[in-house]
Amino acid sequence: TDVEEISDDLRTTLLNAGFTSADEILDAGLEQLMNATGLGEEEGQDLLNTLNTYFDEYQENNAE
Repeated sequence: TDVEEISDDLRTTLLNAGFTSADEILDAGLEQLMNATGLGEEEGQDLLNTLNTYFDEYQENNAE
């Protein structure tokens, strides 16, 4: 499932860095994400926050 808040350019950057799933990005954490992609701290943290929010909402909606 695509997370709408993530731009196509950022998706390409993540794929080029070897990240193929949101779980891989979240498991990597901020520092590894920044090192692998060249993202700055703020953009990297925003991405992690977006993915965490997405998964929290997904779990809440599918728990019913």
